[in-house]
Amino acid sequence: MTTLELATALVVREPIEPELPLCRMLLPEACSNPVGRHFRLAFLGEPEKIVGAVSYRDDGAAVGGVRVHVVPLRRYAGTT
Repeated sequence: MTTLELATALVVREPIEPELPLCRMLLPEACSNPVGRHFRLAFLGEPEKIVGAVSYRDDGAAVGGVRVHVVPLRRYAGTT
């Protein structure tokens, strides 16, 4: 990890329309039944590079059905 990446914040946000294929690629099991699911993508750096995705269900009382995918090259970034 470079100094620039250490100083850059991780951004997690709802995907925009052109990014929906990323969700399908990274979380295929969650996308097979998307009703009631929330999707988020994680980005790092400038320009933003995808580092992961998360999907979950939130019924107002509890969060469940969480699915997480971290891009393989980023799985151990920052660990020694």
